[in-house]
Amino acid sequence: MTNESLFSTATRAGISRRYFLQVTAAGVVTATALGASGLKASAAAYEKFTWISPRGTLEVLDDYPYWSAKKAGYFGDLATDMQPGPSDGTATVKFVDVGQADMGFPSPGVFSFAIQNGMKLKSVFHMGARDTFSIAFRKGQGTKNLKDLEGKTILLGSAAWQAIVDPLLAAQGVDIKKVKYVEAGWPTWGTALAGGQGDAALSW
Repeated sequence: MTNESLFSTATRAGISRRYFLQVTAAGVVTATALGASGLKASAAAYEKFTWISPRGTLEVLDDYPYWSAKKAGYFGDLATDMQPGPSDGTATVKFVDVGQADMGFPSPGVFSFAIQNGMKLKSVFHMGARDTFSIAFRKGQGTKNLKDLEGKTILLGSAAWQAIVDPLLAAQGVDIKKVKYVEAGWPTWGTALAGGQGDAALSW
């Protein structure tokens, strides 16, 4: 997910940050490549590309696409800066939207939330074709029909995660208006479920 807004910093021709990444190390690019007249535009080489994680930590398997690509050399000579970011579920899209990060890794639900709220973002890849999220229960208290969650309480690490869970439940025919959400905190929401709080929790 990247920002579609135009950035004027470090450019003399109003080149967008998306195109700015294509500038050579010498910092020269023709304006015709950007759909303008035959004028030349020059810019300083882009020094750092900031990737922000939505989980408040980098010690998770979720970010393996970044680490694998970096180790394999796919970024070339582009310097990347991986930031853990706040654990708030919508922090990633907000940081990219206001230009404090260049790319983020939100869930499909959070990305949809961003688009619905007018953020000018674009999705460029996904780590897998299937949804990685699921619902956790205490041992022996699970259900084969998620409609059983109507009238129950689901624990979340962040209130913003509701944007993730609502589509999951709705796709299974659950009336999401009958589900109660409780923000149990990151990274303690799983412990809260095990301790008897709530009936289920978002997991992955």
